[in-house]
Amino acid sequence: METFTTTFSAEHCISIKPIDRLLPHQPRPEAFEIIWLKNQTPPEPAGDRSENNGFRSRGRAATRRGDCLYLLPPGKEYPLNWFGQEGVLIRFHQDLLHYEVNEFSIEVNQLFTQQENFSVLFVESPLSSTLDRVYQLLKEEYIGKRNFLLLRTLLKVFLLKLVEQQSQQFVEQDFNQKRVHQFQQLLEQHYKEETSVTFYADRLNITSKRLNQILKQKIHRTIRQCLHERLVAEAKHQLILSKLTIKEIATELGFDDHSYFSRFFKKMTGLTPEAYQKKAQARIALTAKG
Repeated sequence: METFTTTFSAEHCISIKPIDRLLPHQPRPEAFEIIWLKNQTPPEPAGDRSENNGFRSRGRAATRRGDCLYLLPPGKEYPLNWFGQEGVLIRFHQDLLHYEVNEFSIEVNQLFTQQENFSVLFVESPLSSTLDRVYQLLKEEYIGKRNFLLLRTLLKVFLLKLVEQQSQQFVEQDFNQKRVHQFQQLLEQHYKEETSVTFYADRLNITSKRLNQILKQKIHRTIRQCLHERLVAEAKHQLILSKLTIKEIATELGFDDHSYFSRFFKKMTGLTPEAYQKKAQARIALTAKG
C-alpha cells in the first residue's frame, strides 16, 4: 500500500495514512480518528473482545466479511492490535466541526461517543463500496491540490454516510445507550437556557445520580461536563463564523456576565475568547492562501 506523505497545513487539519506504515497508536488530544480496517468479521459487543486483532465472532457471523470502522473521539486510545491489518487512519482536527452547522457537529460527536472509549461500525456492500468511492476522492485531493473546502466537503460526505449507518444500527443498542441518545437530544434543545442537571434528569424520569452513572459508563462524562462542552462548542462556532461581539455571544449562550463567560471559556480551552478568535482567523487566512 502506498504512503501518503503530503501534509495539509501547518495545523494538520486532515491527515490520511495507511496503518501498515504506522507505529503503535498515539492518541491526539484535539483530533477525531477513524481507523478503517478491511476484510473483517462483525465485532461482538464490548466485553467479549479477544486478545488478538479486535473482537471475536461466533456462529454464522464469523462467515461474514466486511469493514470495521473504529471511531475514536479526541484523546482516546485504540486498544487493539492492528499489526498485519489492511486499512487506513483518517484523522481530522476537532475545530473543523466549528465550520459546520450545529446539527452536523452534534451528529459527529454522537457518532464518535455512542460507546465507551470509542465507537465501532461494521459495514458491508453496498455501503462499503460507497465509502471506498468517497475515500478515493478524498485521498486524491489530499495528495493532490489539497483544496481545503473540497477536503472538508468530501470528509463531510464520508461522515454523513457513517451517521446514517449508525442510526440504522441504533435500534439494536441497549436501553442505557438510548438514554444517552435521549439526553443528547434534550441537551441540544435546551443547553442555552437550562444549566441545571436536575432538569435533564427529570425530563428522562430518572435521578441525576443515575443519569450521571449512565453517562460515565457510556461516554465517560457527567451531565455538567456534557453541558459545558456543548456551550464551548457553540461558543467556538460563533467566534469563528458569526459577526456577533463576544459580549453578544455570551448573552446568546445564557451568560449574563460576559466577563464570567470569558473566564469559563479560558478554563475550558486554555484561551480567552479573543485569543481563540484571533487564532482561528489566522488559520482561516492561512488556508485561504493555500
